[in-house]
Amino acid sequence: MKNILFVSIAFPPKLDPECIQAGRYYKYLVRNHPELQFQVVTSASPTRFMPVNDDLQTLLPKNHPAIELKLYEPWLLHALLNKLLPLTLQFPDSKYSFPLQWRKVIKQLRTPPDLIYSRSYPLSSTLMALKLQKYFGVPWVMHLSDPWTDSPLHRYHGLSYRVNTAWERSCFSRASYITLTSEKTLEFYRNKFPQWANKFIYMPNVYDPAELKPPAREFKPSQKLRFVYTGGLANTRTAEPILAAIAGLREKQPELLEQCEFIWAGDMDRRNRALFEQYADPVITHLGALGYREALELQKSADVLIAIDSIIPSNDSAMFFPSKLLDYWTTGHRLLDLTTPGSTTDEFVKKYQLGTAVYFNSGIEAITDTLAHHVQQYIQKNTAFFTIPAPDRAFAADFNAKRLAETFNRL
Repeated sequence: MKNILFVSIAFPPKLDPECIQAGRYYKYLVRNHPELQFQVVTSASPTRFMPVNDDLQTLLPKNHPAIELKLYEPWLLHALLNKLLPLTLQFPDSKYSFPLQWRKVIKQLRTPPDLIYSRSYPLSSTLMALKLQKYFGVPWVMHLSDPWTDSPLHRYHGLSYRVNTAWERSCFSRASYITLTSEKTLEFYRNKFPQWANKFIYMPNVYDPAELKPPAREFKPSQKLRFVYTGGLANTRTAEPILAAIAGLREKQPELLEQCEFIWAGDMDRRNRALFEQYADPVITHLGALGYREALELQKSADVLIAIDSIIPSNDSAMFFPSKLLDYWTTGHRLLDLTTPGSTTDEFVKKYQLGTAVYFNSGIEAITDTLAHHVQQYIQKNTAFFTIPAPDRAFAADFNAKRLAETFNRL
């Protein structure tokens, strides 16, 4: 029996894309690998930006052992700092109080760990694991869902860049393995740290095979063509290109627009809320934030699922692998992806023939034409156009949990 300490602020039943991914791996590690015994270290609820959703309890065994630490997150102070001095929340992030409590973890552990497994984002999970690895001196498998200091979405400058660079090198040097979600990220880090090239392992985002069910909506051209987007819209992830394309279709071919509907769901920042008011149209509906199960059901009711990447001009930096793509794939419905040419999303959609990729730099007219083409295929009852291949087992949670367990057992 090997004792594994699973360290992740993002963990069910809290709702967040990383919580879902951590939960899927944990579910199949516990279920299929009895030779591993787990203790979890996570944050207590409430945790800002990670609301509790009881639907995610299905990813957890009953009475699983967990140490929950209350985070220091004064929302007003953090909001002011984020506006006036964002640098102060980059050491490494707003969850900085989590690793400061590492001694509490040691006191509450039932048994010392034989191995530590950590998941990030947020990066404070990684720093907690670093503290514990130094104390116990055991092997450490460190997961990064996004790049660290080189992330185009988390820009560090000055002191925060120097400090996070030092933390990144320290973690990479002490970790036995570093697992990464995309081949692009793997290649990037092997080039950046050739001395640790043998530590990097591709461990992708995953879908839950238990979610593979027949679509909730059959292909019926007598109904309206339903486009669905589920997920957050904030910062550089914006709905504006799609909304502007809908407006373009209203102007150029309103008869086509009347054949479809656009259903949006998820949290939005102030800028995106203003965009939905600016581009208001009878075919557009925004349902607000949904729970995990509600979002999955809405996805299954779609004919076309919209995915939107963050705006990243360089395809070399567009190495993120959005976990949403796996959820969409399990529905069996076609994808329409707004992304950067040559990004991980672009390559993934093309490789597995999941739909159409449109680009931020293509212009609104090109996106409008793409929407029109989808409607025309629907009117022509082109069932094949809206059908995609079944999900590849290479991205199944049970398959990759087995790969991860084998990595643990090698140590």
